[in-house]
Amino acid sequence: MGGRPSSARRATWVALLGVSCGLPALGGCGGADTNVRDTSSPGSSESERELRALEERWEVLAPAQRATLRPELEDYVARFTTDPGVGRARLLLARLFVDAHEYAAAASTLQPVLRGPSGRVRDEAEVVQAIFEGETGHPEAALVRLEPLRGKLFTVEFRRLWSKQRARAALETRRWRLVVEALGDWVAESGSDRAEVEAFTRAAVRDVPTAALARVIVDGQAGSGSSSEQLEARAWVEKIIIERLTDEALDKKDSRLARDLLAHSPTWLRASEAGDELVLLAALVEDGVRIAG
Repeated sequence: MGGRPSSARRATWVALLGVSCGLPALGGCGGADTNVRDTSSPGSSESERELRALEERWEVLAPAQRATLRPELEDYVARFTTDPGVGRARLLLARLFVDAHEYAAAASTLQPVLRGPSGRVRDEAEVVQAIFEGETGHPEAALVRLEPLRGKLFTVEFRRLWSKQRARAALETRRWRLVVEALGDWVAESGSDRAEVEAFTRAAVRDVPTAALARVIVDGQAGSGSSSEQLEARAWVEKIIIERLTDEALDKKDSRLARDLLAHSPTWLRASEAGDELVLLAALVEDGVRIAG
């Protein structure tokens, strides 16, 4: 009884082990085969490798060249529909659809991400959704979608997209005070796109009514910010506003606007050549008060 097991008993043990472990050919219970995974299953190593390669190419390609990735992204989404990483692929694919003005395709591609778990990918999907809402004539809806995303942990590219779309939506909905704040945020995030952002800012400031810009300067909120980059950016936006208001005051001989500018603007304005003209113009208000008295 206590001797070595018979051949028949050893065969029975091998059979039992084969049932419980799935046999080595199917993954086994240990050894080198334990890490073998079904590459079509959610989170598979193959899907992650493919997605990382696509994302790396996305990063190095110029925006105009990214459309070349569309067939591969579409194929990835079709093959790895249930993979946790497919949300990131859907996000990039939806960006390409928006750039191509294929808004229905963008919406259907984004919906699974927007209904998915909270996190960075869903937040960035909200930004893409807001972009095509703005481009299809719904800036108010875009702004409602973008405002709760303030301070979220986006990638650099998506922080810039958020800032850009927020500034545009605020301008289109005539939210003048928000326009100034949003422009400052966009300038702060602009990086290598600074020239484009500055050109947009100068054009946007020309579209804002003079009275609204003057109120921003008088209230002293154009230069507020939470970081040194934001403070610097909003100070630059404030400078553009002051230059616009200075031109307006001198062109229209608006002595009250000149007085308000001198009272609430930084010292550099009074020290400038235009500042001397504003001082003379503002003096007309005091003369009028004395005469009326």
